Amino acid sequence: MQNLSKAFLAAAMLSLSTAVPANAQEEKNETPPQPGWAVTCENAGSGLQCRALQTIAMRQTGQRLISVSVRRNQNDDSAAMLLHLPHGLFLPAGLEVKVDNGKARELPVQTCDAHGCYAGMGASKTEIGAMQKGTTLAVSFQNLEKKTTTVTVPLAGFTPAYKKLQ
Repeated sequence: MQNLSKAFLAAAMLSLSTAVPANAQEEKNETPPQPGWAVTCENAGSGLQCRALQTIAMRQTGQRLISVSVRRNQNDDSAAMLLHLPHGLFLPAGLEVKVDNGKARELPVQTCDAHGCYAGMGASKTEIGAMQKGTTLAVSFQNLEKKTTTVTVPLAGFTPAYKKLQ
């Protein structure tokens, strides 16, 4: 599972600027999509690779605060999740991820670049099932002043987006 997360993290970082919505042709002349889970795909050389993606932006500026993407492992029922976080994190604290009132899972921040910081994790069938049944994914991290921030990512629409990945 560790190698799956590393591979997903590397592929996702390379594709952040090139990923397009699966139905980009249809959306070309339309207004931007409403917040929610979308499916984005990219040609990775070995075929089309798709992921379910949700981005939370700051209300005042529209700037991305956090993006969560989930890619299904075609070999089994597991998946990989990548969290794209803002700059200014207190890196030693890592972050916590939990669905609704479930158990929090601690993750290290794996790397940062000019676009933000990243954390990846393998997600079991049970964890994906919790996301499909849940209402919110809470992602908590600390800023440089060690103040904890929790970003709530709605899970409405996750199930249909994830099913498109099969």
